[in-house]
Amino acid sequence: MSRFLFLVKVLVALFGLFHVNSAAAASPSSFKDGVLFNCGRSTNQVLHKQMIEFLDELQIERQHYSLYFSSNGDQMGFVLSTPADDHNTLSLSQRPEYNIKPDWIRLPIDTKDKPVVSKKEIVLSLFQHGRLTEFKREACDIQSFKDHIGIRQNIVAWIEKKQFIFPGRNPSAFNPVYWKDYARWKTDPIKYGPIGVQAIHDIFTTRGYRMGCLTAAKVSMLHGITDYYTRIRPDEFRLKKAIESLFTYGEPLQDPDPGFIWKDFRDTTQAELSRTEGKFLEATIEVSKFNFVPGDWVYFKNTHLASSRNRGDEGSNAIYFGGNNFNNFYNLPFSPDLAGKTYPSTYTTEQKVSIIASWGGKVPPGKVVDPNLFSRLMESPNRDQDGYIIYAGGFLLRHRLTPRVF
Repeated sequence: MSRFLFLVKVLVALFGLFHVNSAAAASPSSFKDGVLFNCGRSTNQVLHKQMIEFLDELQIERQHYSLYFSSNGDQMGFVLSTPADDHNTLSLSQRPEYNIKPDWIRLPIDTKDKPVVSKKEIVLSLFQHGRLTEFKREACDIQSFKDHIGIRQNIVAWIEKKQFIFPGRNPSAFNPVYWKDYARWKTDPIKYGPIGVQAIHDIFTTRGYRMGCLTAAKVSMLHGITDYYTRIRPDEFRLKKAIESLFTYGEPLQDPDPGFIWKDFRDTTQAELSRTEGKFLEATIEVSKFNFVPGDWVYFKNTHLASSRNRGDEGSNAIYFGGNNFNNFYNLPFSPDLAGKTYPSTYTTEQKVSIIASWGGKVPPGKVVDPNLFSRLMESPNRDQDGYIIYAGGFLLRHRLTPRVF
C-alpha cells in the first residue's frame, strides 16, 4: 500500500471519530434527551467503542446522532441529530433519511418468518429528543443495552397478533393447568418460579385467555422479558433475577411498576408512593406527548366522567409497536362497519385516541378526530389544585412503562 493511500485511510477513520466526538464536551444539563450511560470514565471508554460498532451493525449512520461526554468522562450520551424541539418518534419510520425497514423473525408459533419493528427503529426512537433513558450500575455494559433493545422487539413480536377475550361482565379466565395454584405461588418461589415462566408463556401459545387490558399489558411485558432470556439469548443468571423479582412482595403479578407513577390518582396508597422500583418494569416520566419507543406501555385516561364509569371504558392500556401503531389486545375493529370482516390487529395513534374520544361523544364511533383535537387529546389530563387528575383535558399520561434491565 502506498504511503498516500495509507494516509487517506487514516484521515477517513479520524474523520469518523471526529464526527461522533464533535460535541464531546458537555455539561450535565445536556443530558436530558436520548440515551445516557452513567457508568464512569473507564467503563464509558469501553462502551463508546462497543456502541459505535453496534450502531454501525444496525446501519445507523454516524451523521444521524451526536455523542456527548461530561467533562470528567463519567457520563456519555447519545442523541438523535434532530432539532432540539423535534420530539416526534411516530414519524421516524416515514423519514427517508433513516431508511427504516422491518426486521424479519420467526416465533415458535409461526410457520414462516414475519416482519416486526426493527432494532434500528427502536434505537433511533430512544435517541430522539423528548425523553431520557439512563443506563447505570448493573446496566453499564453493552449487553444490557442490546438486551433492552431485543426485549422491546420481543414484546412487540408476541403481542402483534395476540388476541385476548374481553371479559366484559364475565370473570377473567386462565388455563387451570398452570394457574390453579396461582394464589400459592408466593409461598414457594423456588418451586413456583419456573412454573410461573411456563404459565406466562402458555398465555401466548394457547387460546381462550380472558382478561382486561391492565392484566394483558402486565403479562405481555413480563413474557417479553422471560422469553427473551429463555429462548432468544438464554441467560440463566438474568432469568433467575427476573423470576426472583416477581416474589419480592405480594402476588407475582401484583404491582409490577413503580408505584409513584400513580400519584395522580386519589386512591394511591402511601405504600405505593414509596415504591420507586417495579418488579419487572421501570418508569420514564415527563415524556413528550409524541414520543414513544416500540415496547413502551402507555396509558390513555378517559377524562369523560360519565363514560369512564362503564367497565372497560375507564381508559386504555396500550403498547406501542413502532411505525405510529399501537396494539389491539382484542382485535376489535376500529369502525363498526368492519365487524366480522378482516381488519388490522393494530390501531394508528390517531385511531387509538379517536376510540377513547368516541366513548365520551367527542366523535362518532369509527371516525378519526381532526388534527387539532388529536393534538389536544394527546396532552395530559387536567389536574385540580392538589395535583390530582380531574375529568377534563387530554388523555395521555406522561409516563412510559418499560422493561427493567436485569
